Amino acid sequence: MTVRVRAKVDIGRAEKKVSQDNMVKGQIALAGQIVDDSEPYVPFRDGDLRGNVSIAGDGSNITYGMLYARAQYYGTNGKQVFRKYSNGGGKKWYLKAKQAHLENWKKVSRNAMGLK
Repeated sequence: MTVRVRAKVDIGRAEKKVSQDNMVKGQIALAGQIVDDSEPYVPFRDGDLRGNVSIAGDGSNITYGMLYARAQYYGTNGKQVFRKYSNGGGKKWYLKAKQAHLENWKKVSRNAMGLK
């Protein structure tokens, strides 16, 4: 089972100013930045989970492809609750990264869309 992360950013005003191609560029740049900024928060034992992440071609979602990714993200597999994470990682890593980096994510997305 995998975990898929979707980032929603309200860009209503920007949609009127940029082309669809630039919107996709912004989305891809945002997804890449989310992966980079989330890495320190992703649990790490052997590196498999951090190393098995992919971004959809249009940047619409990020997928952590390991079988145990969903259980690690939510902190439970339905039978066991995970409390001990290694190397500073932990559950709900996207939300932790978002809290720390949201303003930069907006900036990266705007720049990629040509809205500096």
